[in-house]
Amino acid sequence: MTEQERIEGLHQKYLSLRDNTPWRQRDGEECRAYHNWYDAAYVYFKTFDQLQNDSDFHIFINAEKEGNCFILEHIYDSISPSYKVLMAKLANMDMAATSSISISKTPMVFISHSSKDRPFVEALVDLLEAIGFDSTNLFCSSVPDYWIGLSQDIFDSLRKLFHDHDLYVIFVQSPRYYESAVSLNEMGAAWVLKNDSCSILTKDMTREQMRGVVDGSTIFIKIDTNDAAARLNELKKTLVEKFNFADMSDTTWERKRNAFLRTVNAITYVTVESQPSADEDEYRQLQIEKLRREENERKQAKIRGNIVESRTRGNRILKIFNAGKATARNVNVEWLNIDDGVMVQWEFGLIGDITPQNGRSYNIALTMGHLETMRLRYTWADDYQEENVFEEDLQI
Repeated sequence: MTEQERIEGLHQKYLSLRDNTPWRQRDGEECRAYHNWYDAAYVYFKTFDQLQNDSDFHIFINAEKEGNCFILEHIYDSISPSYKVLMAKLANMDMAATSSISISKTPMVFISHSSKDRPFVEALVDLLEAIGFDSTNLFCSSVPDYWIGLSQDIFDSLRKLFHDHDLYVIFVQSPRYYESAVSLNEMGAAWVLKNDSCSILTKDMTREQMRGVVDGSTIFIKIDTNDAAARLNELKKTLVEKFNFADMSDTTWERKRNAFLRTVNAITYVTVESQPSADEDEYRQLQIEKLRREENERKQAKIRGNIVESRTRGNRILKIFNAGKATARNVNVEWLNIDDGVMVQWEFGLIGDITPQNGRSYNIALTMGHLETMRLRYTWADDYQEENVFEEDLQI
């Protein structure tokens, strides 16, 4: 029997006890079966260094570890999809044969630019090809062999690329860049996802014109300044190290670099003396505001409750869970309309921290004449603010 088969056997034993044991007959065997399965899977997954950057791996190993049978059921529901994904990834793999195989994210360069700057970008791709890049590690929407689907939603596309690859984003910033909704979406997505990046400014672009979320406070290369060659040297060094390329000779690199600078500085641009229209300016502000809202949402927890039918007649299960994207700290629950006809298994009050998509479960017993709703108040702290309050009426 392989280790995967043994773990899956423990998994099926837990599911059998969970699904076939009436609530009143549970004596702790279900909890022991859960821990036997989880602990075995935890140790097994931890032996694979290749999983360290896997999102499903982190969801599984960072799950809450303790609780009664109802809490463990809720935890299981939140981690079982990740367990199945991880087992599928490791299926039919022998540990000795796979100990040296890396499944970590592969690095990719993404060139974010306006299609109107295609001559500039083609020269940049030529320079990157000289360093060692090809279609397996470079995305660029304006150059054949490096296409990316512009008709797709950019946020979704970049999130997928971020999930599959370690993206390094090069922003080719120009006045035309800020006229492109797609370009602004690319910049915003990279900013939200916190990718490593640098900006290269065209000859007709200035620091003061860098108005997006990646602005003049970040490192950039201005191609018509005295330090442009030195800055490009730094970029080459960063990329060679990140992608583990064999470095070219200094003479070859200087020839390629200088040819790139001559080409892009020779490009002429038609200057249009006009300010962005009110609609364009409003759109940019809306884009930036949207990105800020998304960043704030990543810092927020959302404590909510739900009451569902129990397998036992006259009983209910109250689930208090975190529907947000950040951990809720020091969660406190108050029952505002206490009713003698509603008996809760555990006392409320301070119930500790709740990680995203996890929660607590309470068994509720009902008697004749009970209230139809339970009014609860939740307070907690998260990465967005220290004092959060939410009240809701739950249908019993």
